Amino acid sequence: MLNPGREGVNSLSIRHNEIIIPKPKGLFRLVYLGDSIPWDNPGFVNHTAEALSKLGNIEVINAATPGYTTYQELLFLRTYVLETSPDLVLLTYCLNDNHKFLHRFNENARMLFTKEAKESLMGNSVFDKVVSRSYLLTSIKLAIISRQRRGEKSRSPWENKVDLNIAWKDNPWIHFEKYLIEMKNLLSRKGSKFAIIVFSIEFQLEERYLRTDYDYVLKPQKLLKRICDKHDIPCLDLFPSFYNL
Repeated sequence: MLNPGREGVNSLSIRHNEIIIPKPKGLFRLVYLGDSIPWDNPGFVNHTAEALSKLGNIEVINAATPGYTTYQELLFLRTYVLETSPDLVLLTYCLNDNHKFLHRFNENARMLFTKEAKESLMGNSVFDKVVSRSYLLTSIKLAIISRQRRGEKSRSPWENKVDLNIAWKDNPWIHFEKYLIEMKNLLSRKGSKFAIIVFSIEFQLEERYLRTDYDYVLKPQKLLKRICDKHDIPCLDLFPSFYNL
């Protein structure tokens, strides 16, 4: 969470001017939720705000926090964003968002992967569950796995990446679906709309992987689309736009 004591961060821990509450009559309030993807300033959120300003009384708020996952964005929505009475919340999804907590900070404020995120590289056997209870055993096993995989030809480069591999696994999507349902329900009770923008990773745009197994490369997007269709959540997948550039 951003520190409200820092310059440019308001009392709701959002990098924005103080937000008027209750929302002024006639104002359409659009809020972006996400991590480092919408964080850049200037970036695509700024361009959106500039374009929409020509259409009427529209306020665009960038409520992104670098390093956040969708679960953390749900908590942030529930705790801070809802009280701003947004008309529309756009969730920006990237393929490292399926973790519950992806990052932690050390004593030097350096962003590190959480133990939970590192364990995503491991399997689901009884032995793995025992190992996961020990930080030392987890570190040893991950070192062994990393050494073994360096000598293997993996199906794809993201399978060995702590942040990305989880998006290709089925089980984490069960929890992820619950986060999206809660987001939609919270916003619906406020009379707000909810939609998702899906960002690809660079690997997914490379022909060498797409030619090998197109469906597997785009598995996360297909799983997310299925969830969104099931719960009537508008979802814009940017893969076709980036792929056809």
